[in-house]
Amino acid sequence: MISPKSAFSKILRSCAFPASVLTTGRYWRTVLKLAGWAVLIFAALFALYCLVGGAVGWKHLAECWGEFTSGTDWIPDLGEDRYGSSSRLFAAAFFVRLAGLVFFGGVFISAVTNLFLSISDERTRGLFRYRRGFFRDHFVIIGNGEETEALICAIFKGEFGAYAGEYIVIMTHADVESARERLLSELASERENRRGIVFYYGDLDSKECLRDLAPWNAREIFVLGDADDLSGRDVRNMSAMRLLDDIVGRRRGNACASVKRIPVNVQICSVSTYSAIQKLDNFDRGDRGDVFLHVAPRIFNFYETWARRLWGFFGQRDGGAYHYRDLDYLAIRAADDPHHVHLVVVGLNQMGLALVLEALRICHYANFDENAGGPKTRVTVVDRDPARKLFFEANYPNLAQIYDVDVDFVCASVESPEVRELISSSARERHCLLTVAICFESDDAALAAGLSLPDVVFEHRDDDAKHRSMKPGGNTVLIRQARRSEISRKLDRDGDRYKYVRRFGYANPEFESEFIRDDMPKLVNALYGKWQDLVNLSQDEKKELKEGMHASWLKLEEYKRWSNRFQVDSYRIYLRMLGFFARKRQKNSAGGGEALPSFTGEAESRIADMEHRRWLAERTLSGTRFWDKPFPDDESGDTVQDKLYRLHNCIRKTSALPFAVLRKDIAPIVNAPVLLKDEGYEFIRISEEEE
Repeated sequence: MISPKSAFSKILRSCAFPASVLTTGRYWRTVLKLAGWAVLIFAALFALYCLVGGAVGWKHLAECWGEFTSGTDWIPDLGEDRYGSSSRLFAAAFFVRLAGLVFFGGVFISAVTNLFLSISDERTRGLFRYRRGFFRDHFVIIGNGEETEALICAIFKGEFGAYAGEYIVIMTHADVESARERLLSELASERENRRGIVFYYGDLDSKECLRDLAPWNAREIFVLGDADDLSGRDVRNMSAMRLLDDIVGRRRGNACASVKRIPVNVQICSVSTYSAIQKLDNFDRGDRGDVFLHVAPRIFNFYETWARRLWGFFGQRDGGAYHYRDLDYLAIRAADDPHHVHLVVVGLNQMGLALVLEALRICHYANFDENAGGPKTRVTVVDRDPARKLFFEANYPNLAQIYDVDVDFVCASVESPEVRELISSSARERHCLLTVAICFESDDAALAAGLSLPDVVFEHRDDDAKHRSMKPGGNTVLIRQARRSEISRKLDRDGDRYKYVRRFGYANPEFESEFIRDDMPKLVNALYGKWQDLVNLSQDEKKELKEGMHASWLKLEEYKRWSNRFQVDSYRIYLRMLGFFARKRQKNSAGGGEALPSFTGEAESRIADMEHRRWLAERTLSGTRFWDKPFPDDESGDTVQDKLYRLHNCIRKTSALPFAVLRKDIAPIVNAPVLLKDEGYEFIRISEEEE
């Protein structure tokens, strides 16, 4: 059922000029000015009519108005009785009629036409402004970035709350006309909803432009920046976040404490800058150290979102299945499993860097033997530019601390014999789970490089006997395609030679709100170090737990928030170790969701080891180093760290840690199945999924 407010909004959208005039003070003034001039001119003409014609009274006022609005018949008829024999009255009527013809046929029509043309031109160029109070509970998108289309589609689908025709206001510094045409053509299937999209031309550095967006009434704000803004885009996006907090605060005044903070999602384009922000203690705090009172900032990155979409927990499609294969696509579960993961990233650009960092965070498997030193995950970076290797090593200097992953650099092209032999040997190795990711920025170059890999990469074993000698599972090839083309679509559908080839990295994929929502990470943080059996908690106790998690999240340093987010990403691997796959519960789901995985017994010790190695890798990437300090008490689980110099005494192998420390870290993971079930997930055994 549509609300009266939504119905009224749709009526206004269906007629551009009335909506414009009704909601914009400047055009109200234009209309009133025209009406005022018409009244003044008519009053002067009526006075002349009375003086010349010698007639005064309401009757003659009506006659004068009739002459003034008589239209194209500008010569009075002498035979009309009302003129009688008075030539003076006839002359006055002639003059009034002529003046009315000039006014309505020239001045007035010209003014109205100019008003329409002005409105149309300003709307086309994005200069038209609605009255600020007109927008309520709307969505604001600042900048026309890579994910604008996907973001709008997600809003239409209700990813950010039920959508009932609310306005979506997009402000961009690019050419508004071309941006509108391109976006609306992509949203051709959303003909009804796209009427609510309003384009503004403006600069995100301008407070006045930001005020025009009425951010104090917005449901949610997204600061994307313009895709063609190559100069300081990240800095400008961050500045816009602070300006929005100031604007909303000044508008709300003293009522800010009792009003919910407006979510502001800020895109950071550089992976290095993004990683640096993740290390901060006070990302969402003002200049004086106080938490933002009016906006709730949350950063995201296009490239890291893609990396998490490939291998993270929230990489599912609407159907519930993962579109991209795991790096351990044969599911490393047992401690004696001989398989190991080998990821080859070709091109250490922004996308390549994001994939390397994601792999370092999640590739920690159950079969790693600390005493034997293996089998280790291998990450090989191929790039002809040695400066990129130096840049990576300068930003992440302590990779040697990650003792279960080896990172190698090869300064050569992917076509070189050295690289082709490296890839071929891994593709032939029976226990190597190989994934090759081509990350070139040029779609043509990436496609050519990906499809010209050694033939052995594309060989995979089928069920018939003639392929039994080939490696089971095949090898995965990921080819970055910035735009979705027919060739790349055919690759996705190919079930023969290119069965395990997938395109990725294209602009405007499906936008999953889980990547910028923190419901699960907040619960993980609330459960850290608390061994509560959530299965036996009542609904009221669970509700109390969820209400308290928001307050504790606000007090948390930014790098700890990211630690919780990255831990949730690893739930995909932890569940696979138990032989399970989690998916959003289907509406017509029948069976398959009854089993509940259990991280107890032997699984608990394995998960403790895997989680510590994941935590160590994540902290290493954030700049934390080993500190040779003893533990205060082996039973309490307390640790020692120096935040100023980023030192921590847990940066060491699992065997060197007290069990109390490990047990504190895995408390949320042990409860993960219950958390996921409460969040609408069901559990399917991997064998069932494959069947």
